[in-house]
Amino acid sequence: MPDISMCDREECPVKRICYRFMAIPDPLQTYGSFSPTSEKGCDDFEPLMEGDKIRD
Repeated sequence: MPDISMCDREECPVKRICYRFMAIPDPLQTYGSFSPTSEKGCDDFEPLMEGDKIRD
């Protein structure tokens, strides 16, 4: 399980490059209310890093 609060904001412009959105969730995963503040995402943006396990 990712040790973060994940994001489920489908309307986020950077969701495909953000670990909070792309990580593989655990059945007991927590989610936060993150709101995009600009076209660059939100203040809680976590960039994907090489080797991160992400969903398709």
